[in-house]
Amino acid sequence: MGLQPLEAVAVADEVQRLLTGATVQKVYVPHYALVVLELRQARRPLWLLADVTPSSQRLSVVLQKPNVQSAVPAQTLWRSVLKEAVLVSASADAGTHGVALTFDSPKGKWSLHVSLAAPAFVALVNAKERVVAVLSHSEAKAPLRAGDAWQPLVAVKSKMAPSRLLPAKADSFPLLQAAERLFGAATAAQPLQSARAPLQKKLKKLEATLEKVSLEASREQTALQHLRDGELIKKNAHAIARGAREVTLTEYLPDGQVVQRTVSLDPKRSPQALAEWHFHQYRRLQRGVAIARERLAVLARERAALLEAMQALGENAVTENPRVTLPKPKERQARAAPYRSYVGTGGQAIWVGKGAKGNDVLTVHHAKPDHVWLHVRGLAGAHVVVPLSRGQALSQDVLIDAAHLALHHSSAKGEDKAEVSYTLAKYVRKPKGAAMGAVTLTNEKSFWLVVDPQRLRRLLASEAP
Repeated sequence: MGLQPLEAVAVADEVQRLLTGATVQKVYVPHYALVVLELRQARRPLWLLADVTPSSQRLSVVLQKPNVQSAVPAQTLWRSVLKEAVLVSASADAGTHGVALTFDSPKGKWSLHVSLAAPAFVALVNAKERVVAVLSHSEAKAPLRAGDAWQPLVAVKSKMAPSRLLPAKADSFPLLQAAERLFGAATAAQPLQSARAPLQKKLKKLEATLEKVSLEASREQTALQHLRDGELIKKNAHAIARGAREVTLTEYLPDGQVVQRTVSLDPKRSPQALAEWHFHQYRRLQRGVAIARERLAVLARERAALLEAMQALGENAVTENPRVTLPKPKERQARAAPYRSYVGTGGQAIWVGKGAKGNDVLTVHHAKPDHVWLHVRGLAGAHVVVPLSRGQALSQDVLIDAAHLALHHSSAKGEDKAEVSYTLAKYVRKPKGAAMGAVTLTNEKSFWLVVDPQRLRRLLASEAP
């Protein structure tokens, strides 16, 4: 419970004695249970608070601007009605536990009715005794709605306890400031709690997403198993009996070991079709893993930003006027890179454009004249750039690495071989008016690449997050 009936009467009497004639300069409605009137009296600003937050309902005064950074949509209406209004009178009724403030404004006569009995509310009433706006901690329980005819408050049963207000000698408004000291501390943390709540909700949702994306990013081993099964079945298709449900085959591992492995089969598929199905599953899972890894990096930055904001919120809790701004996720502050970055033989970086727009940006803005540029000849696909330092020669291994990535990020993905063009970036031209990603080459070489699955797997695993 906030102000008791006798305390409300005493506070209203002080408003009548000391604040009548004050002019409303601004009106703030930071949330649906509080209206703050910035008054000016004898060239001195002060702030009159009508707060109906549960357990701290009060009418009080502060001499420094309170935390009113946020605002509800209704604030515009309150401002349009009460700005430049003059406080004419104030009264309270211990029986109804309510306070009434009357104003004269350029738009007529207005009344502010503050009910401190449950359910507490603040009602703005016009000269025709019609409710224009209502503030309440719980809108569903508010006894009035905008447009209702104003009805006098009904008497409530309440204990007429002695006043708990303790005026200080230095106070300009002894009872009003005492009311703020008594209840203001209880509501000082409310703006912080209001700011923290959406951050906590967002963090919980973000962590659930992180868990799901992490699971997707960890499926690379499953993808590689599909690739192994597909290659094993394809090489031994002649030894697999039609309709078999499993077969034991000899597998030669990269480290020279020879193992016998039992592979499950689908009787409805031929060995060739089953091998292709495994390759399809491998490609699908690899795409999912790559996307998930990118998403994980973004989510990690968002989580760090949320935790930083919540930590800042806690640090600002001791300040007089706390205000917390959620940092923008870093991926929104800076443009995402237009290319993927891989590591080739000897630690050489290899860049692969992301989509048609990424191809344009990579080739036109990031590739330097002496960088090596690659693309699968005659097919749609990514631009690939090997960024070489001045005077650095391109090794044969790095050229083959880059060609593997060019094929993998093209419409020839999954093929055993393809023709790859390469040249220096200075020979790549972007014709005026050409479609996004379209370029012409003034000098080029090409070669046929036969895909090495192990090399390709190593390259894809080297992608930077």
